[in-house]
Amino acid sequence: MTSSHNSQRFVTGNLRQTERVLRALANQRRLSILELLADTKAYTVGDIAARTHIPFMSTSQHLQVLETNGVLERRRDYNNMYYQLAPKSAIVEAVLVSLRPQKRRSSGWSSVPTLKRALRTK
Repeated sequence: MTSSHNSQRFVTGNLRQTERVLRALANQRRLSILELLADTKAYTVGDIAARTHIPFMSTSQHLQVLETNGVLERRRDYNNMYYQLAPKSAIVEAVLVSLRPQKRRSSGWSSVPTLKRALRTK
């Protein structure tokens, strides 16, 4: 197996992971969850449901999709399950930038170049 073939498999694997993350984020309700969690440490499913006005069961399903695709992490504390953003990938950061353009652009971020960099590095 050549070095070129190995690097092609690596790129293809990264593209597949990028596609999975982007599909997980391509939902208005999941984006509202992402935006909520961007400003805090962690919330319970019930807190997320109440703050985003998404029914509890639907919130739970959306959280599962986000966690499965590496966007969120969860931890159990007695009877409660807490969700928070996973250590940010460049793709998730680019999406967060696009959700809050005025706030983040003042710090020098621009969503389109950030997203392009994210897609090149994945």
